[in-house]
Amino acid sequence: MARGIVAVFAVLCSIIALSTLVQLFRFRVTAAGALFELAFAAAAAAGWWFVFANHHLDSGPRVRAAAKWGLIVGAIGFVGGFVGPIIFAPQSNQGPMLGIFITGPLGFVVGAIFGLLRPAGAPS
Repeated sequence: MARGIVAVFAVLCSIIALSTLVQLFRFRVTAAGALFELAFAAAAAAGWWFVFANHHLDSGPRVRAAAKWGLIVGAIGFVGGFVGPIIFAPQSNQGPMLGIFITGPLGFVVGAIFGLLRPAGAPS
């Protein structure tokens, strides 16, 4: 059941990644487009690896730790990026978008990587 769901996810990510790659070469390559392409290509590769590499779901604690730390650090980054510009630059009407689009997602990625790389027996 899980392999079927992940296979559908991998197919969708592959389609998006390939269509984005075609658009990048057809038009001007931008950093945002390249980042979008990289994210979907990585998601597709992870999905196909899960489907075809005979992977067993024994990495639950490591994934839970990555999700936990990703949410913690992402929430801190989101709040800091959302509230910080309101406090320090109240005249800026686009200040909260820093937390929504940059510091929140970046904090989630950094926290998830930290959660994946820390030792399995380390106290929380």
